[in-house]
Amino acid sequence: MAATASGSILGRARSPLAWVRLLSGLWLFATGVVLGLRSGMGVGPWDVLHDGIRQVTPLSFGVATIVVGLVVLVAGAAAGVRPGPGTLVNMVLVGVFSDAMLASGVGADLRSGPVPLRLGAVLLGVALVAAGSALYIGAGLGSGPRDSLMLALSARTGVRVGVVRALIEGTVLLGGFLLGGSAGVGTILFAFGIGPAVEVAFKLLRVELPGSRRARWEAPKEPCANCVREFLADNHRAVLVTRRSDGGVQTSPVTIGIDGDGMAVISSRETAYKVRNLRRDPSATVCVMNDGFFGRWVQLEGRAAIVPLPEAMEPLVDYYRRISGEHPDWDEYRRAMEQQRRVLIRIPLERVGPNLMG
Repeated sequence: MAATASGSILGRARSPLAWVRLLSGLWLFATGVVLGLRSGMGVGPWDVLHDGIRQVTPLSFGVATIVVGLVVLVAGAAAGVRPGPGTLVNMVLVGVFSDAMLASGVGADLRSGPVPLRLGAVLLGVALVAAGSALYIGAGLGSGPRDSLMLALSARTGVRVGVVRALIEGTVLLGGFLLGGSAGVGTILFAFGIGPAVEVAFKLLRVELPGSRRARWEAPKEPCANCVREFLADNHRAVLVTRRSDGGVQTSPVTIGIDGDGMAVISSRETAYKVRNLRRDPSATVCVMNDGFFGRWVQLEGRAAIVPLPEAMEPLVDYYRRISGEHPDWDEYRRAMEQQRRVLIRIPLERVGPNLMG
C-alpha cells in the first residue's frame, strides 16, 4: 500500500508570512536602535563596538557593522547554528532601515528633550529590539549573526538565553569602550536590560530555541502539543526506533499519521520485526521529517500499543484517509489489510523534541 503525503510541500519557514514576520522584526529592531541613537544617552553595546572600530580604523560605522556581523556569523556557524537566508538579510536590512529612519529626521529633537523622556526612549528601544529579535528568529528563516551566536552558546551550555545575551552584551561593551566607542547611561540600560527583555519577548511570542536543551525533550504541553499534532498531520516520512531482544536498536523507515485522539499512528505487518520488538518492549522513539524541507523535524517518545485486526480495521481506514485521502475501493483495501495481516501501532506523545524552526 503506497501512501502519498498530504499538506504543503514547502515548510512554514519558506512561506510569505515568515518573510513578513522577518521584515517586521528587523524593522522593529532598527527602530529600537534609532531610538537609542536619538536619545543621546549612549548606544547599545554592539554599536559602541562599531563606533570604537570606526575610531581606530578607516572603516565607516556601517561597514564596521557589516564586518562585525560577518565575524560573529562565522563564530555562530562554527558553534553549531546554521545560518539561513534571514541571517544574511538581517546583516543588510537593519543598517538600511536604521539609515532610512535617521535620514528622515524623525525624532531628531529627542536629544534636547527632558531626561525622563530620553530615558523612556532608551527603555522603549530595548523593548523594540527584544521584540524584533523574537519576531525574526521565530520566522524560521535564520537568526541574525549576533543572535546566532547567542542561540549557539545557549544550546551548547544549557544556560538561559537571557543570561547568555547579557554576558555577550557586557563583553562587547567592554571591547567597544576600550576602543573609544561612545557609551552612556543608555548603554548600561541596554546591556543589562536586553537579556531579560529578550526572554520575555520569546515567551510572549512563543518562540522556542532550536537545539536548546529545554526544548529538546519535554512533556508536550499546549501550545507545543498542538504544533506537533499539526506537524504530524502534514508530514508523514519518519524513522521508528525500537529495541531488539539482544539490547540493540532497530531503525525502520515508516509512514506516520495522527489519529483523532492525538496519537501518532503507524501501519505495519503483524510479522514485522518492529512489531515483535514493540510487543516485548513498547518503548518507541520516532523522528518525523518534514516532507518538503529537511531542516524541520519532530522527535517523539512514547510507549506503543499494538492494535490487531479486526479492531484495527477502521482505525487503519482512518489512517489511510488522513494521509492519502479517499481510497478508490474500500472493500479491496480491507481485503488487502487482512491478507497482509496489518496492525496499527499507536504511540502517545509522551515526550517531544520539536525542531520546527529550520
